[in-house]
Amino acid sequence: MGRIVNFKRFIAKYPFENEFGTMFIKIEDDVLQSNNGVWKVSKAGIEQEFQEDHWQIRGKINDLSAFFFGQLSLEQAVQLHRIQVQAINDEQLAQFDSAVKKNILGFNDYF
Repeated sequence: MGRIVNFKRFIAKYPFENEFGTMFIKIEDDVLQSNNGVWKVSKAGIEQEFQEDHWQIRGKINDLSAFFFGQLSLEQAVQLHRIQVQAINDEQLAQFDSAVKKNILGFNDYF
């Protein structure tokens, strides 16, 4: 299982597949405090939002890592209660989900 270490740096370089507008993502990270908070994410970049209740997607960094690394779709993560959503419609969710790479990341070891 991969884990996003620095969310801001990770998203700044993430190869989103298509435009999705702007998403407000609330990160909960027990290990790296600088990841915590609400992040305004778009294909153009990322910046921290200072209104803690102004989020559309919320989750622990491990669950969001599974989503961004292609292990879970957004729909699966929501159904499994690993990611919560609010103030977002199905079309916005589908558009954001389609922007995220679905290639499952693998670490191959050849002996």
